[in-house]
Amino acid sequence: MKTLKIDCDWVPPKGYVEEYVNRVIPLVCGDGLKKVRILRSKRNLHFEITLNNHVDDDTICKLQFLLGDDRNRCKMNYQRLIAGMTNGEWNKLFVWSQVRRRKL
Repeated sequence: MKTLKIDCDWVPPKGYVEEYVNRVIPLVCGDGLKKVRILRSKRNLHFEITLNNHVDDDTICKLQFLLGDDRNRCKMNYQRLIAGMTNGEWNKLFVWSQVRRRKL
């Protein structure tokens, strides 16, 4: 299993989030989608998307970009990848202590 991490730099309306989770994510991830967790910080939403199948780090980086991850985060993650970081250590999103779980 692999986890995609998406950083949304604002908190969109509930309907937007529902459509993103129910239509966009399954469209991009296909049959490999296992579950989606939504985490909210003070000003942002974060999505953790777990896939059933194993995919390589480059594919994870591409999927995160296609799913609308923050462009600066995508750039930094890509640079970490080409610098040789592996096993998910390149895929930084946020510090867990700053995130409060909320139901949407």
